[in-house]
Amino acid sequence: RDLMRKDAALHDCTFSPGVMPVPFLQHGRVRTHYLDRSVDSISIRCLPDMATKQVHLQLWHPEFGRQPQQSSMQKIVRATGLQAYFVADVQLPCGPLPAQLELITTGFLPRRYTVNLLRVDFAVSLSLNASVETM
Repeated sequence: RDLMRKDAALHDCTFSPGVMPVPFLQHGRVRTHYLDRSVDSISIRCLPDMATKQVHLQLWHPEFGRQPQQSSMQKIVRATGLQAYFVADVQLPCGPLPAQLELITTGFLPRRYTVNLLRVDFAVSLSLNASVETM
């Protein structure tokens, strides 16, 4: 437990496109994000704690073997006094195989968040029934 509030935490992260049924909470360690099979990249935006200096990404996929694809998120500061946030666009390998994305924060007490990226076929069915009366 971080009693001095020096935990390099992420308070919220949004992933687009796709669906994360359980909200991204700072104390959750593993979460699942569902993507359509045709998606080839995702955009990530994270709201960090004030003690978070950087966020590094590691994308694990069977196509990469034992070495993950590594990158860092970009820190965005809009104006003095406003909370900064981190953004990244991550390219994903094609195909139905799942991937695992790790978000690793740096700061006094670093944290590691794991997001399982699962490929699914989204199905949408829309049915309209109406009666029309003619005069």
